[in-house]
Amino acid sequence: VLDDHGRELGQRAAGLLAIAARRSLAQDDLVAASSLATRALACLDDEAEERGELLLLAAEAILASGDLAQAPTVLEDLAALGAADPDLAAWADAYRAQWLDLTDPSRLDEVERLADHATERFVESGDGSGQAKAHLVRASVLARRGRLADSEVELDRAMGAAREAKDRRRLVATLGAAPAVLETYVPTVTGAKEKNGLRLGAFCTGSRPAHRNSRSLA
Repeated sequence: VLDDHGRELGQRAAGLLAIAARRSLAQDDLVAASSLATRALACLDDEAEERGELLLLAAEAILASGDLAQAPTVLEDLAALGAADPDLAAWADAYRAQWLDLTDPSRLDEVERLADHATERFVESGDGSGQAKAHLVRASVLARRGRLADSEVELDRAMGAAREAKDRRRLVATLGAAPAVLETYVPTVTGAKEKNGLRLGAFCTGSRPAHRNSRSLA
């Protein structure tokens, strides 16, 4: 058990590591950000006030880096803290939805429910960055279901929320996800296959064409 001096040293180390982790994340050095955030968490007691922010940082970096083996522990700890904090709970839902989307396609219904719940909370709290995150997860789920027009609506919402929040990372993440979601092969009216590259160009320039069977998710 650490004494007060030991805890103080741990907090200092965690603070320095967290600064380095955020810098690495801003530079898209995801492996370094993941490692630094994880090390920062190891410096803190379970009761440390800084744990919530560090868990968010670690979850973002770990999932973005693709190092999914580390994700469950971080997500469980984040969910535990979220039991007493609705805002943290919303982020826990968003990150869990992202992790399930990446690891278990059989649970898309659960992913969509988690993302919906997170979106509602982020709207209530006015968290634009959170809204962008949740809309991006929903876009991925809807694309997997073949609902491309609805998926594009979610991408638009993610882009708008990121811009509103002036969150460069969310904006870049949305643009980075757009090719995977929009450049897909979809059936035409005649049943032939065509590549949907036009949607990507229109999405990135902000001028979307009309879509067949498009409907609002509002």
